[in-house]
Amino acid sequence: MPPWVRPIRPGQVLNSWHGPSAVLAALVLPATVVLPPAQGSEFARVLEILDGTQLFIEARQAKVNETALSPQQISTQNSRGQLLFRSGAAARINRFTQLRLGKSCFLLAKGQVLISGKRMAAPSRCG
Repeated sequence: MPPWVRPIRPGQVLNSWHGPSAVLAALVLPATVVLPPAQGSEFARVLEILDGTQLFIEARQAKVNETALSPQQISTQNSRGQLLFRSGAAARINRFTQLRLGKSCFLLAKGQVLISGKRMAAPSRCG
């Protein structure tokens, strides 16, 4: 594993990171990622769907540029995807991943997410 990719264990808290060489983290379930404060609820826009079309927002097949709002669930089956959050952080979600958007975070219920950008992880609480 490259030195800039760090696994996050459940309950581990990370400080915000800056710079392209130190902004990646692999999340292992279950974990909560807290994004920097922003006005209004969190949203995630679908930037890319890879290896098929099986990326879903609330069990409905999503399309590129579609937006999920808090408290909606985003999930994949045998596809991967890339999301952009209100904070500017980006996430690459792996196959068979499920996450729920909170007000300023998301809760990873299962699967794996690779995130890039300013964020912190917190114990399994997501408002």
